[in-house]
This record gives sequence, structure tokens and C-alpha cells, in this order.
Amino acid sequence: MDKWLSHPTALKITSIVLAILLWAVVHFDSESPNTVASLIDTKVMEAVTIQTRGMDENLHDLRVLEPTVVRIMVRGNKADLIAAEEKEYKVYVDLTDIPDGQHILPLEVEHPKRIQVIQLSPAKVTVELEPVTSNDFNVAVNTTGTPGHSYKVGTPIINPGIVNVTLPNDMMEQVGSVIAEVNVNGKEDSFVEKKAQLAVYSKAGEEMTNAVIDPPTVEVEVPIIKPSVKLPLQLAMTGKLADGLSLVSVTPEVNQITVYGPQAELDKLTVFDDVSLNLSSIKQSGVITLDLSPPGKLAAVEPSKLNVKVEVAPFEVRTIPQVPVSLTGLQEGLEAVFTTPESGRLDLQVTGAPSVLAGLAAGDIELIANLEGLKPGTRKVKVQAVLPHYVEATAPEQLEVTVEITESEQVFVPGDGAAGEEPGEGETDPPVTPNVPDTGSGSGNGEGGTGETDSPDNSGNSGNGNSGGNEGSGGENSGDEGNSGTGNAGNGGNSGNTGTKGNTGSKSDPGNIDNTSSPGNSGNSGNSGNDNNETAENGGTGTIVDSTEPPADNSEAPGTNRGGNNTNAAGDPSGLPVNPMNRKKLAVHVVNHHVNIV
Repeated sequence: MDKWLSHPTALKITSIVLAILLWAVVHFDSESPNTVASLIDTKVMEAVTIQTRGMDENLHDLRVLEPTVVRIMVRGNKADLIAAEEKEYKVYVDLTDIPDGQHILPLEVEHPKRIQVIQLSPAKVTVELEPVTSNDFNVAVNTTGTPGHSYKVGTPIINPGIVNVTLPNDMMEQVGSVIAEVNVNGKEDSFVEKKAQLAVYSKAGEEMTNAVIDPPTVEVEVPIIKPSVKLPLQLAMTGKLADGLSLVSVTPEVNQITVYGPQAELDKLTVFDDVSLNLSSIKQSGVITLDLSPPGKLAAVEPSKLNVKVEVAPFEVRTIPQVPVSLTGLQEGLEAVFTTPESGRLDLQVTGAPSVLAGLAAGDIELIANLEGLKPGTRKVKVQAVLPHYVEATAPEQLEVTVEITESEQVFVPGDGAAGEEPGEGETDPPVTPNVPDTGSGSGNGEGGTGETDSPDNSGNSGNGNSGGNEGSGGENSGDEGNSGTGNAGNGGNSGNTGTKGNTGSKSDPGNIDNTSSPGNSGNSGNSGNDNNETAENGGTGTIVDSTEPPADNSEAPGTNRGGNNTNAAGDPSGLPVNPMNRKKLAVHVVNHHVNIV
């Protein structure tokens, strides 16, 4: 040991250790007054915010706090000052049990340990407390943004719908609304905002940030209203059933589809036809599910799937006899008659399920021959068959008829006898009645019509004539040219018509003609049926009043003429033998010098 201590190296080491220990004792001894100046330092914080403690916010509102920040100077060991953060220094005013009104109160400071506050400026603050009150208010929702597809926002559902707002007494009257703001931008479906933040706004629209709201958030359910329309379903069918099968019925689960989308797109739709049934996939009866999707710019459809009940059965062939063919599209002024077949009816062979064909009749089928654009002549025309559902024609391409197209006949009566006058539109030429002896029997007096003339020297005179059942060549009919002719009771006259012509009223206006036949008499020159009423030569328009009285005994002998109509023994009202010119009775009316045939 002595040797180690006497060794020079050991002595040097020992000396260094002792020197270090002595230095440490001197510099770290807090009791030594010589070392304070070198280890202690100060720190200044210019703006520390003043906080409040102990104030009941349900009773008071801090209206004034002056000043709001203070200056702090602290002292401590340099190491402690460096280690402490500014947020550890807190300056506050204690408002516990402080009544409403204005008060000057001391400030208190919280600081880290081993650090001393040596200066606080200012040391006191002025506070003013205002009494507060609470009221309940309804919550309204303010939506921002635009939903997708131009949808509309419905009425939101708020839970809770009423909240409590606390404010100073003098500010409560300024409250305008309590608003929950919800963003709906791009939303396509209804949604729920779980925690919508509330804010109080004054009647001027400014946010009242000092308001206390309980609860501070609400739940808002926002419905998104999609414009929609219900459209009738139009189910298209594609493909072809397997050989030997025919449809009995196709019944969709619903008949209407609800379509959602922009209103402008919905306005363009009348039916929903964006779905089809593929018949080639059907092998037996059953239910087929079809997917429905929104077409174009539409957003959605309901339902999204469509169940269709399909019933099929083996088909049979049946012939429906004598189905009438309708002619359409014939040009005005033309007539058409069937030549093949003359009856205008066809036998139609159809296929379908037995239950579908069981009640099928000719009246359920429509055959149409379109004559549009065809000119006069003999034409073969294809026939289109319109059939009930699930019925098909076996050979629709072979359906045809042959028709004869001719121009319609026209009747024309010259107006003033002017040479070269042509018939006008809608006017027809009068029928030509040949002079054929009257073989009818009968007797009686016929009173001719009386006409008036415009010329004083062409006054209408009366002419007498005989009528009867004997054959003879008759003279001209009177009473039709403005004058009157009286037929005496015939005992077998020379003329089948009224006697000789009286004075013809030339260039006269017949005026109003009252042709009256006495009951039971055969007036041949009065109102002579369809062809007796004519205007006088170059005459104007007249009003015809035909007053025919029935016989007293309500009986008429064969060949009797009532109202001027000649009747022969065969009962033909024309008074002439039956011939092609007289097969169809013509009713002729005189209007403005023209003859209209009905």
C-alpha cells in the first residue's frame, strides 16, 4: 500500500480526483452566497392570457374582463427556467360566488416548482358579470350543396327538434334561429347526419357565439326526393318458341313501373318498354325473372326485378272462315269493289294454343287492304291481318285480294243555262229518265205546284191534263217551271204523266213552292217523286215545302202515287220498268241550280 501511495502516478491521479470533488462542492452548494449570481436567472413573459375560474355559466355571463392578458416575470435556476414551458404558467381570476355587476379582483398565478414569480403586471383585473337566462328553441336545418341528378331535398326530420339556449337577459330577445347545417352535395339517396353541429343566429343573421346550446348537436334525417312517374309496362317479346309450343298467357307481376330521374327526362316518357322476354329460352310454363334497369339519363326504377308468369301449350291449327276484309286509303273521287273474292271475305288459317283458339271468331280478327296511292283499274292488294294476342297466321304473306277501282259518277245541272258551264266540285249530273209508257193503274186528281214569275207578262197559267192507267205518250210535266198545272181525275187519259205544259215561266224565280197532294189522289204533275222538283229555266234558288197528307182510310191501291211519286204495277216507286238505271233510288234536292244526290 505504501509503495502504491509513493508511486508518482498514483499521487497524480489522487490529486485530480480531489480537485474535481472540491470544485463540485464549491459550485453546487446552494447555501454558498458566492455562487447565487452565477446559477440563478430570470425570465419575462409579456402576454399571458387571463382565465376565469369558479363562474356558474348558468347564472352569469362574463361581459367585461379588463385586461385580458398580463406580463409575468419569474426567477429560478437556469436549468429549471429552460425546462419549463410557457403553457405551465397560468394566470386566472377566481369568480367563485361573485355576484352580478362590476368588480375589481386580484389575479392568481400557477407556475412550475422551484420558480418564483417576482412581478405580475397588472396584478388586478376588472370584471363585469351579467345575469343569464335560458329558453327553448326549435331547430331548423340549412342544407348546402345540390343533390345528384337534380333531385330535391325533402323536409328533414330532426331529433331532438327542440334545444335549450342560454344567453344574457339583454341578448335573448335578439335570437332569431337555431340552425343545424347539413351538406347534401351529390347525395342521391336519403341519409342521416348523426351529429349536426348547432349554431344560434340573431335576427340580423349574425352568429351569436356566446350562446350556450344544450345539446350542442342533433341527429338529422334528410330525405332526398327523386322526381318519378308511373308508366304502363310494355313487355316486348324476342326470339321464337320451340317448335310445337304456343303462348297461352304472359302475365307480369306488375303492370306499372315507377321511374326516377330528372324531370326533363321523365317528361319524355309515355311507356316503359326497356325490357323484353326472350321466347327462345322458354321450354315450359313457369315464372321468369327479368332485370329492370333505368334507361338513358334516368336514375332508378322500381321494382328492379320483374317476375313474369308464362304459360305455354302445344299449338293447333284452325281455319277461321269468311273473315271480312276492310278497304282503307282509297283516294277521294274513286270507288272500289272486290272482284276476287267477290264477297270481300277470306278464310284465314291460324295457329295457337287450344284454349286461345277455342273462342276465336271472325269478329276477333281484322283484315285490312290498304288502297292508298292506287289508281283506277284492277289491282291486287296485300292484306294485313290484325290478330289477338298469342294467335299467328300460318301464311300471312299469301293474304291478298283483287279490287276494281273506278272513278265515282257525278251529276250536274246547269245553273242559268249558260253555254259551256261545267259542274263544280261536289256537283253531279241529274239522272236521265227515258220516256217509257206508264202501265200502272189508278185514278185521281192531282194538284200541281203553283209558281210565281218575276215578269208581269209571263204570269203562270194553269193547264189541265188527264192522267190514267192507259198507255200513251205524255206531254211535258208542268208545275215545275214556275206555273201550276192541275190534273183532273183521269178516266183513262192519253198521258202517263201530267197533261200538256202550261205557260212556262221563263227566267223566273220560283220563290217558295208549296206542293200539296190531296189524300188518296194520284198527283203526277205535283211533287213527282225524286225528279219533279226543278227550278224554272234560268230561275234562282227556291225553298221547297212538301206537305203530304196520308189517305183518310190509310189505304193505297197499287200504282197509287203519294206526294207526286209515280208507282207502277210492280211497286217500283220510279213509275218505270226496272232497269239498271233505276236499281238505286236517288233523292235529288235542288240547291243553287245544282242537284245534290243523297
